[in-house]
Amino acid sequence: MFCNPDWDKITNLKRIFSCFELISGLKINYQKSVICVVRINKVFTSQVAEFFNCKMKILPINYLGMPLGANPKRVSTWEPIIDKVKKRLASWKRRYLSLRGRITLIKSVLSSLPLYYMSIFKMPSKVANLIDKYQRSFLWGDSDNKRKLHLLNWKTSSVSKHFGGLGFRKIKEANDTLLCKWWWRFATEKSSLWRKVLCAKNNVNGDCWFPNGSSFRLSSTMWKSISSMERRSLRVWEDELHLELISRLPQPISFSNNCEDTLLWAPIPSGSFIVKSLYEIFENSLRLTPFPIMKMWKSLAPPKIKTFG
Repeated sequence: MFCNPDWDKITNLKRIFSCFELISGLKINYQKSVICVVRINKVFTSQVAEFFNCKMKILPINYLGMPLGANPKRVSTWEPIIDKVKKRLASWKRRYLSLRGRITLIKSVLSSLPLYYMSIFKMPSKVANLIDKYQRSFLWGDSDNKRKLHLLNWKTSSVSKHFGGLGFRKIKEANDTLLCKWWWRFATEKSSLWRKVLCAKNNVNGDCWFPNGSSFRLSSTMWKSISSMERRSLRVWEDELHLELISRLPQPISFSNNCEDTLLWAPIPSGSFIVKSLYEIFENSLRLTPFPIMKMWKSLAPPKIKTFG
């Protein structure tokens, strides 16, 4: 619940809570509730906390599993994720798992723990490198005092099996592809409340397709990171191909006024954006050599031979 620092509004909010208890038959546990203020003096805050008989905290606080009011550029914001990854990939677990088991555990940890944060916040490079380090150490058995021989470098391991890797995802690129989902939602969910608030706050035309980074200077740190993910400028040869494509189009180009413009994601037949397809485009852009995956991973050879064959 959000409320302005006005005693009349605060009193009305308490009355609304009382009406909710009478109508629903439920009771609000104020002892477990928390009041958090922004740019308000401590005296007023303590008076409001005493009025509601609840606890008083300052930003950042955890709300629905997310650090509300935290700066995602700081490593301290990502410490809960780093600690969970480190705990899941503890060195003692490696002794009881085979190579295939370690690979499976690393994939499950990466695909579950950080995704909630990565789909909203831009991950700092230091955090991404630290998580990659924990994964490498768990896979090959490194410790704080000793580093073992890595039979396969991490760059090769972090590509799809179709290109000869172990199927690990590059966490930095996975973070970028997840954030691109917000670009798609901004272009397609024009009637959503969050989009209207963003456009109104930054004085942006509601009919725009993409969130231009320079237009969202007044937004939060989270949305600045998302809107700043603009495409690079075209290279000279790309610009020439672009002009050649325009010259080959029939002139004049005619448009139909009987239908509304719709955004389509070309790599998917349905036209809907899927994060996995964008990550596959990233891997294909690396121009890697295809790997005979069916012959190797579907064979009856031992897992160790399949991994390093």
